[in-house]
Amino acid sequence: MIQDLITQSSSDSLELHYVLLTELADRFLEGNPKLHDIGKITESTDRHGFRDPMAIDKTLNDGEGGIVEGNGRLEMLLQIYESGHPTPRGVKVTESGEWAVPVLFGVNAATESDAIAYAIDHNNTGMFGGDFTALDMSRLYDPKAYTEILEKLAEAEALPTAVDGDDLDLLLEQLGANSGFLNVGTGMSSSALDDDDDAGDDIPDSPVRMVQLFLNKDNHPNFMGWINDLNDVYGTTTLTDCVLRAVEDAWKASEVNSD
Repeated sequence: MIQDLITQSSSDSLELHYVLLTELADRFLEGNPKLHDIGKITESTDRHGFRDPMAIDKTLNDGEGGIVEGNGRLEMLLQIYESGHPTPRGVKVTESGEWAVPVLFGVNAATESDAIAYAIDHNNTGMFGGDFTALDMSRLYDPKAYTEILEKLAEAEALPTAVDGDDLDLLLEQLGANSGFLNVGTGMSSSALDDDDDAGDDIPDSPVRMVQLFLNKDNHPNFMGWINDLNDVYGTTTLTDCVLRAVEDAWKASEVNSD
């Protein structure tokens, strides 16, 4: 049923249909860089009901169709459905006990690149008007996956409205591998830490990523493990002293490079 709705969807008008939740399980946007707080989305849905339908664009996932807005909501619904969570308002229950959820079809993008650009704009434009920079908005995403997608969109001349060429250059400078937090002034590479049994597998490669890990309760222990490694390098004993030393070394390195 869902494939028929995707195929028949109009490029000029929107239609809302209730679709079995299980039919959406393989419709996630491939390579989606957006970070999600599933717990908070669940709390909001429990309180307010499921009032923000997901949307499918037929050009995504190599023309098979995928979720262009609402990937986090879909992940949340699948999790709470499997766990036996009470049915949120706005979600229907079929006679067989399955959940059916509201999905928007139509107003498809001209190309897959345009659809991905819209997916990013749908997240970012909510921050317009608040004096947020492109770097501020980037905190919504996994840095590596975000910059890779933006580079591909730039090649296709399809950058999102929220990110122009100058923004992309800044993001690549700040979030790219060449701005590695662990490499600046320490003489210590990410690969060196990979040999440490106490270090995590996903060594962060930028200051922004380090902050994201610090704020994420699941990754916080790994973050502190990396800080302890840097304390050994610097001879510092506290998080504050370690970060200040890293900033000082980064500043000195930038002065050397500028000379």
